[in-house]
Amino acid sequence: MTITITEDDIEALARTSMSEVGHFGRYGEETLKGGVKAVVDTILNRVAHPNFPDTIDEVVNARFQFSAIGGPGGVRTWRRLPRASDAVFSIVTKHLASRVSGSKSTVGGATHFLNPFLSSARALSTWGNHVVANAVASWGRGRDIHFHGFAPGTAPSPAYNVALNSAEKDSTGKGMTLIAAALGNPAGLAGQAGVDAPGTGSAPERDKTKAKQSGKDQDVGVFIEEENNNEDGIVAYHVEEVPLSEVTSLQTTLNRLAAEGWRMRQILPVQEKLLAIFEGDDLDRNVHESDDRSDDDEVHAPAVITDTTPEGRFVKFLSGLNLQHFQPQEFLVLGAQNLSGPAKGKNTLPPEDLWNNIVPTAKVLDVLRRRLGDKVRLSSVYRSPAYNALIPGAAGGSTHMQFRAADFSCADGLGSVWWAKQLSDLRDAGLFMGGIGVYPTFVHIDTRGQNVEFGPWKRRVFG
Repeated sequence: MTITITEDDIEALARTSMSEVGHFGRYGEETLKGGVKAVVDTILNRVAHPNFPDTIDEVVNARFQFSAIGGPGGVRTWRRLPRASDAVFSIVTKHLASRVSGSKSTVGGATHFLNPFLSSARALSTWGNHVVANAVASWGRGRDIHFHGFAPGTAPSPAYNVALNSAEKDSTGKGMTLIAAALGNPAGLAGQAGVDAPGTGSAPERDKTKAKQSGKDQDVGVFIEEENNNEDGIVAYHVEEVPLSEVTSLQTTLNRLAAEGWRMRQILPVQEKLLAIFEGDDLDRNVHESDDRSDDDEVHAPAVITDTTPEGRFVKFLSGLNLQHFQPQEFLVLGAQNLSGPAKGKNTLPPEDLWNNIVPTAKVLDVLRRRLGDKVRLSSVYRSPAYNALIPGAAGGSTHMQFRAADFSCADGLGSVWWAKQLSDLRDAGLFMGGIGVYPTFVHIDTRGQNVEFGPWKRRVFG
């Protein structure tokens, strides 16, 4: 069979790849290229496979298949995803040109892929562990790794060819132009004058629709409520401010918020900055905080700890709790965003007059660690006011600033929903009163003295 690619298909593949592996660029160009090619080939394999829909549009929009589209809080169609970065778009078009020329799929006939650290326990037990154990390819690193393979009993896709339908273009034809250039500009594909070389042309050039100028500034992290047709009758809006001098960070912001369940609404130029406006159905105001993990397992606490330093005095203080599963210095984690970006160097150690506040939280986490049966890693504990103000989406009165809160993940790989359910059981048993925040990659706990739930995935735990 032959899969005929249209201009819309190119955009769908680029946007979907961006939502799945766009962040792989942090591990280097080759990892990004491999991850994008693998996603594209998996989608094409599904189109060719008799058990999946016959078009790229239907494959990527299928429910519960690609998290940013059909997952809980997904945007429902690839057309509502943010446009891919120039780097990802270029990888997709060059790879499609290679496939048109006869190159083979980089993942064989594989029709499935997953990240075992983000997948649910049910998905892992029913098909995910089989994919991991029999993977034909893997891309990424650490908790960002993707395994490509087959669900139990699923045969590889049959052989197929890839061709281009140059007659079907959107208003720009950018994707076809780049593929044609990569193919040496064959007749009938892009014979018009002014063909761009591969990799040229920015994402805004692929979208000729101009954003309208806003008449006034808005604050970072603003949430607005208005009437909508969701089940609660309310939709929340979140605004991110990106200075033009840092516009290269915009795609990273888009990827992070998409992973947390936000949907892109609009980008508005305002004076010397861009305002990126997101909407969501299941988000709590002032509590939608970003993941403060680093890319590795290092605990970013002070390196030198002696009895005469504040760190040493804190260790001596917390050692009195006789925690079974944590070293006291783990609660001095400064957070990944203290290492780079706008918040670099803004965090501090917790003031001594706040040390007592962390005691009940530390005790709960120690019990939770025993219940989970694997290493629990703290990614954010104390946040200085200056640091907290620079964490996207952080609450202005965050309990992190009171040294009562911690964000954590667990090495068991069962995911944040499972971890939050275990924590909720401990709260129901009367072990503590406080907040539980459920996010795609981590869970927030605090001992504020009243029970609250929040985060984009809270309904997966609390209904």
